[in-house]
Amino acid sequence: MPKKNSDRPLTDAEAKDIRLSIERAYKHLNLKPGTSAEKVQKAIFAAVDAVCLGKKKATKREIEDMGVNLGCLWGQTICDKLGWEWCYMTAHGDEGFAIVPSDRSYAIEPMSYVFTQLHRRPPEDNTSLLLFNMVVGGSLKKQKRGAYITVG
Repeated sequence: MPKKNSDRPLTDAEAKDIRLSIERAYKHLNLKPGTSAEKVQKAIFAAVDAVCLGKKKATKREIEDMGVNLGCLWGQTICDKLGWEWCYMTAHGDEGFAIVPSDRSYAIEPMSYVFTQLHRRPPEDNTSLLLFNMVVGGSLKKQKRGAYITVG
């Protein structure tokens, strides 16, 4: 029988790691905490595009670090805008760090999502800003509570 979709709160150590990654992302983007979510998302989009379009050469390690750090900041902006929260999710046979609304209707795994965006190459588009705008703009259709529909 498949496991039921669920999540657990972050441990103190996990929450600290995410906070530190967010700090590193702000430094990477030359932004200060408190910068508007929209400005942060535009800067993340530009940083990802620079890698995707080959304007910035990045090692495998740098791309992994960017995926984690920028992914944490990407997710945190949605938490800040919409009141979503971080958790460790087990859903649809997958598990990992995610951001979710209080009703758990949706889930986004921001680090995985940004890492995937960093590996896109033309003609594939970097959709990091598009997804942010869709989620914040209310484009996600109503889903049932606890569905954990993964977006991104």
